[in-house]
Amino acid sequence: ATGDMEDMTVLDAHASRYPIGGEVQAYAEGDAAELIFSWEAEGEGDLLMMALPHHMDVLDEPVVVDHVHNTIKGDMVGVVADRWVLNESLTTIEWSSPAGVDPVRESALRDALAADVGLSVWASDTYFGGKELALLGRQALIADELGEVDLAASYRANLATAIEPWLDPSGDGRLVYDETWGGVVPKGGIDDPGAAFGAGYYNDHHFHYGYFIYAAAALLKEEPEWLGVGGEAMMHLIRDIANPTDLDTNYTYLRNKDWFVGHSWAAGLFAFGDSRNQESTSEAVNAWYATYLYGLAIGDERLRDLGRLLLATELRSTWTYWQITSDSDIYPSPFADNKVVGVLWGTKVDYATFFGSNVEFIHGIQMLPFTPISELLLRPEWIEEEYPILETALGSPTLGEGWRGFIVMANGILDPDLAWADAETLGGYDNGNSRTNTLYWLATRPR
Repeated sequence: ATGDMEDMTVLDAHASRYPIGGEVQAYAEGDAAELIFSWEAEGEGDLLMMALPHHMDVLDEPVVVDHVHNTIKGDMVGVVADRWVLNESLTTIEWSSPAGVDPVRESALRDALAADVGLSVWASDTYFGGKELALLGRQALIADELGEVDLAASYRANLATAIEPWLDPSGDGRLVYDETWGGVVPKGGIDDPGAAFGAGYYNDHHFHYGYFIYAAAALLKEEPEWLGVGGEAMMHLIRDIANPTDLDTNYTYLRNKDWFVGHSWAAGLFAFGDSRNQESTSEAVNAWYATYLYGLAIGDERLRDLGRLLLATELRSTWTYWQITSDSDIYPSPFADNKVVGVLWGTKVDYATFFGSNVEFIHGIQMLPFTPISELLLRPEWIEEEYPILETALGSPTLGEGWRGFIVMANGILDPDLAWADAETLGGYDNGNSRTNTLYWLATRPR
């Protein structure tokens, strides 16, 4: 075909120069960053490389040629350059939601905050325990915003008591350093690959430790002296998931992040027929948001901006490859009709989760935990299209209250008043959520 001949002509024109390596650099100034891919190449002529859809959204002055290659992530297009500059905006959302609390809802929110003061940490594994630690930090931050000084102090005292045993190497050694692969792992996970969702074998580290880092950031925001207690241990967790240099001989470079595809990978030392994978984009977003907040809390601008750039690329890839709207051409029908990817692999996508195929699982795992950064993650244009599918779960007799709470919170993006009324009927919450956080989310939706 004529098109095939033209395509071969383009490839022939660039065949004499080919890549043999590359380098990634990043620079931040103010609320903007440049992510730079410098390709190392040999041969004569112009270097032809292929760009993914999310690259094209932010690639500075791309020289595009007429060559397209279809992949699991949509059409890659040919770009001629030895150096790519990707321009990313860095979020300015910090500890609180931008819109602030609706004064009409404030009294009920204060009541919930006082009633939830007995929240504690019961789980003993890094995932569920991390979620509960982060929730205490979330409660403290809401108390800060409401000016509830005593309640904020109470939540932080509970949080410090709960998190310090995890970080104390002289204690029961809940977390240990693994010299074989160079990372922090749950002690019991070394001998049991299935413990803590495989965290001992490096599954989901950014999910788990992101919760710890968020909790510590919330603690340090008002109690900077705690840095002397837990700061060294927390930096080990940050280095485990987001070490930005290959000069650190104790931790690998950015263990979970893939700069080229933009998103993170969650699989550890397990072999899969479909290569690497990531399920929960929202918990990946939470990890980089937490890293950003931790840098903010301790006054480390480089760590703050590393977190913000990791966050920016995670968001962009999530919007492109997990959240499906009518404007998206990444996936064909009927898969696109689901409006969301449950698990994205190297060679396929699933409308499912590792823990079940319930609709609320598939959609909800791309939403939790709800924090101020969820306002960027959960775009109204996506929620408007996916919610009619998600709400079908409300008719399921097996729907748990924790998952129903997340459905209510998702609807808060579309109809905060109706969602508020539905929230009043909730009889329980996910262990990383609370009545306070549910009402806060609904009370801060833009109107």
